Amino acid sequence: MNSLVNNSSKSAVNALTVFFAKELRDSPIKINSVCPGFTATDLNGNSSYR
Repeated sequence: MNSLVNNSSKSAVNALTVFFAKELRDSPIKINSVCPGFTATDLNGNSSYR
């Protein structure tokens, strides 16, 4: 179940990034999203070294 939640949230962030980038393409504002890599969270039982 946790991987489904994680994959869904990553897809939502990617979709929002694309949406905002397209909406603001004619402005000086640039939109980026960054993946922090394998980071300790409740979803992975805080098993990462970060």
